[in-house]
Amino acid sequence: MSTTTSHPKSNPKSDNKRTDQPPANLFMGIGRLGQDPTLRYTGDGRAWVKTSIAVFQGEDKDPIWLDLKAFAKPLEKGGFDERVPLAIAELKKGQKIAVRGKLYCDKREHNGKQYVDWGLVLFNAPTIIADAGKPEAAATSETERAASRIRARRT
Repeated sequence: MSTTTSHPKSNPKSDNKRTDQPPANLFMGIGRLGQDPTLRYTGDGRAWVKTSIAVFQGEDKDPIWLDLKAFAKPLEKGGFDERVPLAIAELKKGQKIAVRGKLYCDKREHNGKQYVDWGLVLFNAPTIIADAGKPEAAATSETERAASRIRARRT
């Protein structure tokens, strides 16, 4: 008995990226911010933010350091959705957060030596993790309040 597997034919018009499925390159982790976030704007007014995170591996191991970046997403009607970078810009060094994004690797050479920098482009605003004994606001409402404060400052 033979079996055959049919593969759907590719249609260029229907090959749009699906946003309801997570990408193959997905990193999720919990760590502490290594520096205060830096908010910047591109020439066309798109907000983006950069910071770093230390991911704890255990008592006897060094943390994994990752650069974190988040970019405002273009809107169909024009302009940008700046909620994620603006919310991250309100975070402070040392805060414990949970992140989810796309892992990337940058290779560079400096003074004849090869270096590899690992980073993460965030898909959404991080979740603030409350430390034991340190009450913090709920993550969703806190990130929304942070984004509102920064938007109010810009106007």
